[in-house]
Amino acid sequence: MRPNTAAPFRRPMDEDEDSDDAQDHDGEDFATSPGSTMLASPDQHGEMRAVPRRVGFPRTDTISTDGGLERRMPLSRADSIAPLIGLRTRLSSRTSQGGLTALLDTEKTEGLWRARSHSFAQRPAILSGASLQHFNKMLEQAIARAGLPNPDEWHETLNRLLLKVSTSINPNVRAGDSIDVRTYVKIKKVPGGKISDSEYVDGIVITKNVAHKAMPRRLVNPRIMVVAFPIDYHRVENQFMSLDPILAQEKDYLRLLTRRIVDVRPHIVLVERSVSRIALDYLLEANIAVARSVKLSAVHQVARCTQADVVASMDRLALEPRLGRCAEFQIQSFEHDLIPGRKKTLMRFEGCHRDYGCTIILRGADLDTLRKVKVVTDFMSLVAWHLKNELILYNDEHNILPPYPVMPLEYQELLDTLLKQTEEPQADPSTPRADSASHILPPTPRSTAPEEDEDRRIERDEALSRTKEIATSLKPYLVTALSASAAIRFPPPAPLAKMAHLDRTLRTLRQNREEEEAAQILHEETKGGEGGKLSETETAHLPQAISMEKTDTIMSDILLSTAMSTVPALSVINRDGTRDPYRVLRKPEEIAKESALVQVEHDHAEQLKLWEWYNRRHTGTLRPEDFQGIVYLYSLGCEGSDKPCVEPNLQAVNFYQPDDMTVGQFLEHLTSEAAKRCSKATCERLLLFHFQLLVHGERRLQIAMDQFPCPSPGHEDRIITWSYCRLCGTPSPTTILREETWKMSWGAYLEHCFYPPASSAGFACPHDAFRDQIRYFAHRNLAVRIHNEQVDIYEPLRPSISLQIKAETKVVLKNREYESALHKNAAFFDSILFRLRSFDYEIVQPEKVSPLI
Repeated sequence: MRPNTAAPFRRPMDEDEDSDDAQDHDGEDFATSPGSTMLASPDQHGEMRAVPRRVGFPRTDTISTDGGLERRMPLSRADSIAPLIGLRTRLSSRTSQGGLTALLDTEKTEGLWRARSHSFAQRPAILSGASLQHFNKMLEQAIARAGLPNPDEWHETLNRLLLKVSTSINPNVRAGDSIDVRTYVKIKKVPGGKISDSEYVDGIVITKNVAHKAMPRRLVNPRIMVVAFPIDYHRVENQFMSLDPILAQEKDYLRLLTRRIVDVRPHIVLVERSVSRIALDYLLEANIAVARSVKLSAVHQVARCTQADVVASMDRLALEPRLGRCAEFQIQSFEHDLIPGRKKTLMRFEGCHRDYGCTIILRGADLDTLRKVKVVTDFMSLVAWHLKNELILYNDEHNILPPYPVMPLEYQELLDTLLKQTEEPQADPSTPRADSASHILPPTPRSTAPEEDEDRRIERDEALSRTKEIATSLKPYLVTALSASAAIRFPPPAPLAKMAHLDRTLRTLRQNREEEEAAQILHEETKGGEGGKLSETETAHLPQAISMEKTDTIMSDILLSTAMSTVPALSVINRDGTRDPYRVLRKPEEIAKESALVQVEHDHAEQLKLWEWYNRRHTGTLRPEDFQGIVYLYSLGCEGSDKPCVEPNLQAVNFYQPDDMTVGQFLEHLTSEAAKRCSKATCERLLLFHFQLLVHGERRLQIAMDQFPCPSPGHEDRIITWSYCRLCGTPSPTTILREETWKMSWGAYLEHCFYPPASSAGFACPHDAFRDQIRYFAHRNLAVRIHNEQVDIYEPLRPSISLQIKAETKVVLKNREYESALHKNAAFFDSILFRLRSFDYEIVQPEKVSPLI
């Protein structure tokens, strides 16, 4: 006999049957069928009308707590005069405290106490904007990499199915569910049919059939029991007994066992182990559908989606196990030549709660093609789920939609160059290739030496070919969507980026050189005649002391010595004021461009070796699946200490994997560990006084904690976030993190911090939302600060094999040496001139003066 009352920790069966669905189904009604029941409900006029009864889904401990649309709770100013509790920081204390004290500043009209209203407070029905564009791009590229036939049709079908995953599946991570949504997305392959026959099932579908043909193959609103023990009789081995008593004992045992199952009143029984033929007859007599030898994974999937308890032993039947529910149970069989064995039977549990899981059935190709489609569908389901979380994250933190990153101009020009080269028709062999490079390099100036023209043409051809190769190697990193986030664009690898930069610089310098040569030739051709007249004019204006006749021998000697001295009248004065009578000085600026060109050519040749090595080592196709993770340098420091408590070490996080956690879990774990002491023996201070340093690429994150009262009393257990601008001191309004942001991968959140998009927040502050803002999270009367700073990256360089000397440096040294020699020479002749001028000719006999003359 079934007991009148259920166990104290279980609800009675009648209550299960009469209770409505406690969860919000977002207004989704299940279609009524001829077998569904109708309830009588009075309308406004008191008349009775038939109302279709909604399917009741039992509630368990693993049910989602957010319950559909989330209502924002406004933050109040109550208890706002509570004093701050010891703000401590080693990071720009005034700026750090500004983000906290701004909460209590009553003069700021944009204060943080006022909770902002969201531009979309409800759960988004579908991806939009840059998120949808990014999703379509990744899906298109994934289909192209897989080499699927009919890519447009597959894109349309998978787009329709996967977008439902992003808006339907809602794992309850707080209750222990996995943060990877792919755990609850089952993908079934059924060869044959059309691509459009692929469908999304809001429930679970397994490959199984009922154990007997006479058992029901379609049920509406059934009760489902999941059994993990075998429904069979275990005989004692190595014991001789009469056969008739054993058979009678087996029959009685199975009759009692099946009776206990029937008393629970299930419509469907799924058994993980074997089921005896005698038990099948008893269950068939009770009109119960039975599926035996069900996979363990399928058992747990059905139990989750239908919210049924897994009965592990026969004794658990006495505890009134919870039966699962679904809107419809159906056995569906497919027959096709492409199906192995020509037939495949599916057991469908449809109409389950949309948050618990779903099934995607793929059709329209052979088995090998469907395997490729399954790989694409599995990865893109995670992308769609992540994009939805990212959409809510940007709204919670910045009140904007995720921005679509813009490709840098220099890379866009490189891709345009490659595109033009691809679109240009094949030129005639007699036409020189220099014409095809006219859009990159200017035409070669007219030269009198044919050999020089040929050398320049070969140089341009080689440069154009090398530029095309560099653009080809760089293109996959520029056009392939590698990150699952719509707002993130990874920079190309350093060897390729540096190679492209040097090639662009070399091309610019050569272009400038040829433009200057062309301008000089044009100037010489147009000013040739006038140049000769100018030279005659310059000759006429030479100092008269050089062309006059020697009328006085002594004065001629004096003038001659003066010409060799530093008298300005006889020396050529340059524009910069230096004297160069022999015209041997050269300005460093005149050869700086030639020197820069030579240096860039040398660096280009050296980097070319590294670029070729990188291309030889990385020959595979870029796959976004390989970029769903991040590696950073982690260390833990203590305030007031120069040595870190945890030495820097590399840590790797794979997004939405067991080594990852959600943003909410990280923040809650951080605040819960604040009262514990440091594990370092020489420290032993509370973790509240410590800070974490995370370094990746060119960004560094400093995560610290401060004691701070909750901005909204009564919501200490909720996570409240705001930001504070370091440049203008403008705070942003506060907001409570929504469930989607709470469930976002912490590793993916770090990816946004280490590769921040250039975008301002949707508030009064015009500065960058990531680089110029300090992010705050309040939880349990603690404030977690995240500083995002840029760091300088240094690269070790090996010395060059050949010694490199800048030409302008040699010119400077030669000029100094020349000026020194000129000064010494002038000083020597000046001393002689001084002696000649100071000589007294009166003391010399007159007859001895004439020989001097």
